[in-house]
Amino acid sequence: MELQTHLAGLAEQGIVPIAISYDSQEVLAGFAEDNGIEYPLLSDEGSGVIRRYGILNTLIDPDEEHYGLPFPGSYLVGRDGRVEEKRFHREYRIREAGGTVLRSLGARPDVAGYPRVEGVDDQLSITATLGAPEFKFDQIIDLVVRLELAPGLHLYGEPVQEGMYPTTVRVSSTAPLRVGDTRYPATQPHVVEGLDASLPAFVGELEVVVPLISDSREGVIPIGIEISYQACSDRECYIPRTERLHLDVPTGALVPGRPRPE
Repeated sequence: MELQTHLAGLAEQGIVPIAISYDSQEVLAGFAEDNGIEYPLLSDEGSGVIRRYGILNTLIDPDEEHYGLPFPGSYLVGRDGRVEEKRFHREYRIREAGGTVLRSLGARPDVAGYPRVEGVDDQLSITATLGAPEFKFDQIIDLVVRLELAPGLHLYGEPVQEGMYPTTVRVSSTAPLRVGDTRYPATQPHVVEGLDASLPAFVGELEVVVPLISDSREGVIPIGIEISYQACSDRECYIPRTERLHLDVPTGALVPGRPRPE
């Protein structure tokens, strides 16, 4: 359902979402009407297509209610019918938020009004924005930490020379929150005066992405964001710093599906 709110962003990328479910046409039609779904919902009742694609969730026992579900994920299919990208998850409840899908395709989802916190000093300005308006149970949502350097400064990525400090972003929470692998942008080589080598550097603006999955169904999720870095100019490196930001994110209820007929 969340894809509905991102139809315009998907259209800008030339993408038409199509969802496939093991539910009947009747159930899907009712769900679409209840929730204002405008993109196609295809019925694979009996999970025949799911089996042929080899994505039947084998972790669900045949006697369980949800047997027949696929592993959750998506295919990106080009105009020529070829699969360009395949993204799937092992746990059947895991779903990617619409903004997460858009970002994986190289798009910039509209995050106006989403949970956000800012920090600034004389070397660096920081903005951390959640890729959805709220957490939903077992949904993958990207936290995007944007760093903007003061003119003439750069940061270093891994690996660095002994005595220098790489840029790191860490996320923690006192609530049940799973933190995925942090994704850093590509560095560019920077030649350091006096060293017979170039080092991997970040210059200008960079975005660090941290995937998050909430294991809580209610309440507010507190997020601690720790950014450690050492800013350098072409002449000197300054004392390493650590900035700490805090973000409180509400949780939202999942949209209930329609009951399957007996």
